[in-house]
Amino acid sequence: MATDFMARRVLFLSSLYLLLGSCNPTTSQFQTAQIAIPDSYVLENDAAFAHNQGVLYYWQKPFSGWQYSLYANGDTARVIPFYEGREEGYSKTWYPDRILAEQRFYVKGRKEGLHQAWWENGQLKFIYQFNNDEHEGVQQAWAINGKLIQQFNYLKGHEEGHQQAWFDDGTLKSNYVIKNGRRFGLPGVKNCMSELENNTFIKPKRKVKYESVSSIFMQSLHLPVFVFGADGLPKTGN
Repeated sequence: MATDFMARRVLFLSSLYLLLGSCNPTTSQFQTAQIAIPDSYVLENDAAFAHNQGVLYYWQKPFSGWQYSLYANGDTARVIPFYEGREEGYSKTWYPDRILAEQRFYVKGRKEGLHQAWWENGQLKFIYQFNNDEHEGVQQAWAINGKLIQQFNYLKGHEEGHQQAWFDDGTLKSNYVIKNGRRFGLPGVKNCMSELENNTFIKPKRKVKYESVSSIFMQSLHLPVFVFGADGLPKTGN
């Protein structure tokens, strides 16, 4: 009886947040169709779960259903949908006060479309975009105070184009361009792309050359040149 009650509770919460998430106008084309996940809810610490080569098994069979975890007070901490042993659809994570912390989307176990996270105060933490489990397009991250601290561009899982990062106070941390496998500008701190999401950003698979960069060169690439105002915030230069 207790298990049935908790399953119904998780179903209610997940359905509620799915409805809220469906109102997001930035949802990508990858997130328009989902496989119907069976109404089977199992705690993620169940001893019958086992992983093998990227597939989640439950009682030695690929799991189809909802794996979830709870906080000590019984509130839902995380819900992950699986189909035939792989993540499928929206996974969601909440803070203890029931504020949505993270939302991701999967197709056959691969990251797709828009992935978002929020700080506990409701400020955006990051927005990442994926195509077939690889970063694609603009990837952005914000500090808890709402300041933009990372803005990277990816093409098929590799850095490509203008890459920038700032410290929490708005001062420039790194500013460079990747073009045709060559890096121009100020790389800044190594591995700065890995600060907010555990190992989500991987090191580039191809080697890049380092060269100095000037505003004239940046403009020749038709990329914005940033200067900093008295408030310490980045502004697009003329």
